[in-house]
Amino acid sequence: MDNLIEYNTSAFFVVDKTKPICVNNAGHYIINERNYSTNRPNGREDYQIIYVYRGEMSVVRGSKKQIVKAGNVIFYKPFETQIYTYLHHNESEIYWVHFYGTSIERILKDLSLDNLEQLYIGEDLSIPRYINSIMSNLIIHEYGFEYYCQGNLLKILAIIGRHKNEISIKQNANKERFDKVLHAMSNSNNNKMGIKEYADMCYMSISRFSHVFKETFNESPITYLTNRKIERAKTLLIESDFLIKEIANSLGYDDAYYFSRIFKKYVGKSPEDYRKDLKKRAIEDASSEYVLNHIKMESGKAILDDNKNE
Repeated sequence: MDNLIEYNTSAFFVVDKTKPICVNNAGHYIINERNYSTNRPNGREDYQIIYVYRGEMSVVRGSKKQIVKAGNVIFYKPFETQIYTYLHHNESEIYWVHFYGTSIERILKDLSLDNLEQLYIGEDLSIPRYINSIMSNLIIHEYGFEYYCQGNLLKILAIIGRHKNEISIKQNANKERFDKVLHAMSNSNNNKMGIKEYADMCYMSISRFSHVFKETFNESPITYLTNRKIERAKTLLIESDFLIKEIANSLGYDDAYYFSRIFKKYVGKSPEDYRKDLKKRAIEDASSEYVLNHIKMESGKAILDDNKNE
């Protein structure tokens, strides 16, 4: 592997699916000068955890591609599509471990990790230490090495579970703090309010408000607010005959052209095309329903005629 520094990557360990817990592979990569990509459309038959210790990687899930920065844990389930790239700039450092077993599903559920895809845990030195221990044991194969690996894996999962629990507690506390803000954002009478006004409601600076809001709801306050406005715009386009300019003004946009650009960015089509498509679909649905009802009526008449002839 040119330009890829590979440290202590473990030998592949024979898979025995009947075991409660088994670690079958682990590794540590430092990437320099070129990217290193993985493309597994059908995934693998085991679970995988990737810890971005330094640098960053790109991850594709479904049609969405995102850059995952240092401090994040990526989680893959068996047979889940795996498309990702370790990025060489900033000399990315990656730790990973593969595992499986009949008890894994229950353990992950107990730790509330069963639906985890990605989690930011920051710099946690214990995870590289435990993965290094797993690699050493898989390579040397000393007496009882399997149990050393299992123990270290359970420690890693417990650490991630603790981070997730702490984040959940913090998010729940913040959600209560943001109740008034969310209510105001959902109120169509407050469309002229800006981020400063919402930050003032929480007695925060704009930067602090934006940081805590994104940490709590996984999107910026501007994105959250814009999504609410787009949903209201969709409703108005469906249920009213208001002009696009009137809808834009009702949502707090003074410039209808700017509103149209924002709408297209989020929806994939302009407000005009969105409304036209809905009307066209409604006409087609009505026409289909009319034809279906006509067929039913004709079928009913035919049955009655047959009964009379009998």
